[in-house]
Amino acid sequence: MVERRIERAKATLRKLFERSTPVCVAWSSGKDSSCCGSLVLTTAAELKTRTPIVFLHADTLVENPEITAYAQGEMEAIRRYAEEHGLNVRIETAVPNLSSTWVTRVIGGRGLPIFPNSKKRDCTVDWKIAPMLRLRKRLMKELGSTTTPPVLITGVRFDESQVRAQRMNKRGESDQVRFDPKLGERRLSLICHWSDSDVWEYLGRARSGEFDGYSNFEETFRIYADSAGTSCAVVADEMLADMGASRACGARTGCWSCCAVGRDRSLENMIAGDPRYAYLAGLNRLQRFLVNSQYDWSRRSPVGRTINDGFIKLQPDTYSPAMLEALLLYCLTLDVEEAEAAAREGRDLRFQILTVDQLIAVDAMWSLYGHHRPFHALHCFRRVYVKGERHHVPQTEPVPRTPLPAPRYVHVGDDWDGGVDWAYAGLRTPELELLGERDCIGTRAVRGKVVMDVVTEELFSVDMESAYLVLDLELERLLAEYHDNPLIPVTEGFKYYVRVGTLTLSPGQVTEHDDILRRTAHKSRHGFVGDGDLENLTARSIGEAEWKRRVAPKPVLPAPAVRRPAAAQLAMF
Repeated sequence: MVERRIERAKATLRKLFERSTPVCVAWSSGKDSSCCGSLVLTTAAELKTRTPIVFLHADTLVENPEITAYAQGEMEAIRRYAEEHGLNVRIETAVPNLSSTWVTRVIGGRGLPIFPNSKKRDCTVDWKIAPMLRLRKRLMKELGSTTTPPVLITGVRFDESQVRAQRMNKRGESDQVRFDPKLGERRLSLICHWSDSDVWEYLGRARSGEFDGYSNFEETFRIYADSAGTSCAVVADEMLADMGASRACGARTGCWSCCAVGRDRSLENMIAGDPRYAYLAGLNRLQRFLVNSQYDWSRRSPVGRTINDGFIKLQPDTYSPAMLEALLLYCLTLDVEEAEAAAREGRDLRFQILTVDQLIAVDAMWSLYGHHRPFHALHCFRRVYVKGERHHVPQTEPVPRTPLPAPRYVHVGDDWDGGVDWAYAGLRTPELELLGERDCIGTRAVRGKVVMDVVTEELFSVDMESAYLVLDLELERLLAEYHDNPLIPVTEGFKYYVRVGTLTLSPGQVTEHDDILRRTAHKSRHGFVGDGDLENLTARSIGEAEWKRRVAPKPVLPAPAVRRPAAAQLAMF
């Protein structure tokens, strides 16, 4: 049976290669995409074609480290196979925007983890779908500029689940090339009619050497078996499919930081089943800590991020500054201990939670929103990497679910967005403007506000050379002059990064971040930044009923009726 399926798939691929049609393989390293990738490469090798073949991979940057290592090993196998057979193969990896990464979003204080009952589950979109679409769009345009239009090959199957089958039918998925008008690309669901058994039989026979393949797929079988705590990959796949049905993204072995799944059974199975996975315990403990503290309202910031009708809402929102600091210290400790172990054992790092650009992004976000003093994230970095402090994730029990506390409101006025007093509260630096510094020449932004003439790029990003200069040469000075000086406004850290070009904004973010800086400066004057004095804030607040009464729109009275003189009176004039 599987032989007929293989021949049908290869016949379709041969038609593409004979027409010199470039193909892009959506490759996740899972069993289905591995099957597709192997069919593509072995067919290309049989034809000795030089047609371009691109493998597209997505990395969320918080994948289970074992999956990351496994995927990298399989990529090397793909490269070796392509080189041995003279194939024109390249591998491209899509990663999230810096502003969308788990570290910047959660530890930077922009949002909470995606919990099981979260209304919006957009992590898959931000970390996989959107980056992959950007990469595909660029590559499809590049490949189609001088050749026939390329074809995207996916490993989706009708047999995966009833929901998946319904979605595939709606999209018109087929094991023959079709055009997707919504995405504007040609697609091929190469193994859409294959069953789980077909896929495992193909991989197993390639493993034994009966079928040609770019890999022996030993690691594929190991990963599936160990993730389910069993010795059989096929049985494991069935078990993981049941587990994956409850996941927001459907992944069997996904991100170590994922809170949408509750308990990460696959990661726990790996740790419990083999000592080789003991190093994952710290990551799993951090995931459990986040899940267990979902309803611990004391770990949330009580102060809302916006000012509406002159009021700020008091209600548990994103993580509190103290919680953000704790999370950063936990992650830095996990990173430095992994680095120390790697140095002792003479091996590469198995994981790194925070990269340098993410550390700078977190530091900038803390200053932008007023969570901490300027450069406080760098202060935490120094505590762990220079001073030698260690902060381990605590073992916790789940906090019982309780209702979200009722909101209260504090009036702070709505004059944060204008007036001479606030001219330099946003993206402006008066000292350097007076000195005539080139990078601070004002430019007229929307709504008539003057902001710094900052460097802009397509996306929010960090200049790595500048970031390393900050850590290597400027760290102690910045902490002494900004962080340890209570007279320096809390937003000066963000403004410094933008001013010297360490941080680059997109054009649309210039005005947006100018507004946020102004709000943060206004909130700072009212004592609403940092952890704040909750008792004092609550004493100044009003309940929701009173707030609604104050902000309720005033009724519009009808214009008074105009009495027109009668015709007899008009005749008198």
